[in-house]
Amino acid sequence: MCSKIIRYFNIIFTIMLFVSCQDANDDVLLLDNATDNQSITDHGLDNGLVFPTEIDSLKQTEVYEINTLDDLMIPMQKADSVFKIALENGNFVYKPSPRSNISRASSSKHIEYERYPLVMGDDSLHQAMFFKSKFSSTVVNLINARVDKNHRLSTGTTYCCYWYVYYHRVKLEKNQKFGKVASPKCALQPETRSSYIDRGYQKTEKTQNDGTKLVELYSYELYILYKEKNPPTRLDIYYPFVLDSPSQGYEFIYNILTL
Repeated sequence: MCSKIIRYFNIIFTIMLFVSCQDANDDVLLLDNATDNQSITDHGLDNGLVFPTEIDSLKQTEVYEINTLDDLMIPMQKADSVFKIALENGNFVYKPSPRSNISRASSSKHIEYERYPLVMGDDSLHQAMFFKSKFSSTVVNLINARVDKNHRLSTGTTYCCYWYVYYHRVKLEKNQKFGKVASPKCALQPETRSSYIDRGYQKTEKTQNDGTKLVELYSYELYILYKEKNPPTRLDIYYPFVLDSPSQGYEFIYNILTL
């Protein structure tokens, strides 16, 4: 497991063999309600994800036509079906963000932040998070309005993407119950009944042998890695990304009722 984590943190050196060098300050994020960019090194996993073998395997990956943001549900739910198996097996590395000050409107309301995405525990799970997409003019215009002119997307072009998973864990005593609360500053929900992509999280509950419960919350962030051409053109665009001041990460809000 340690070797896998080390490998993920050193991916940048492999990527630089395939893309032209650029200063770290040129990294671009797709931000919500923000006017400034943030270094990708603040995102938790340094500068990249792609190995040469993954570039080769992505050539065979299905290309999704993303005409509206709703269409992101298709590749996201495909990744989610794989991640649910990982939830059952605990097949990932969870690095909790440093505990922030908890804001409580009452004694039971919690507002917590997760800044770092999960590191997937095996190659098959990691690989399942990759997909390729082509964006319609509607989505291209939405993204281009937020990014640097040198990193703008275009229609008719294939982009290689990845799903980051943000995760928060809550432990409940026997006399406690969990209450989900709308979290509009979280990442994307993998399941929604709305006609658009919702911000928020999904949850699972596991009863432990001692009667306590483990509640697992998770949400997805779209990462557009690079434009598929030879050599690949690196982009590093995220959707969505909330830039707080100081940056705290994605926001998970919930209630805990103690009986």
